[in-house]
Amino acid sequence: PYEPNIRIINDKYYLSDGTSRSCPHVSALAALIKSYHPEWSNHQVIGQILGSADNMDSINHDYIRLLGSGRINAYQALTLTPQPNITFFSYRISDELTGNGNNFLEPGETAELFISLKNIWADVSGVTATLTTQDPYMTINKNLGEYGNMISGQIKEVVAPYSISVSSITP
Repeated sequence: PYEPNIRIINDKYYLSDGTSRSCPHVSALAALIKSYHPEWSNHQVIGQILGSADNMDSINHDYIRLLGSGRINAYQALTLTPQPNITFFSYRISDELTGNGNNFLEPGETAELFISLKNIWADVSGVTATLTTQDPYMTINKNLGEYGNMISGQIKEVVAPYSISVSSITP
């Protein structure tokens, strides 16, 4: 009888799971998508797999946001129209103009904040992002960032940095 996660080798059973078990399925789906869309880049294929996956959080309450992008869905991967999916990628701080130059934001300093975003699905034009805070000790002096056009898989740093200040009475 079939038992999930059990394999037989030389008349011995052992359990297995994880990425090694999913890799052939994901690879096959990537090949299937590429056969339907031979003009797509690898980044577009990856974005399609991630963007069309079934979210598993609702049936795995103990593992919310711990199961990657979810369970692959071949039907959705072949029929879903790609959408831009912009995510945070990284940041860096420069306090050389109005701080002590150590690139850490400390009480009483104003700094430039460079945020990089990644587009993990469809190409998009005119990307902008607005920085907000609810921290009473932070002030955002320049909150709008422009990123321009982003192709699938591209990582882009803000064209002109955001400007942020931290209060001198920050605990």
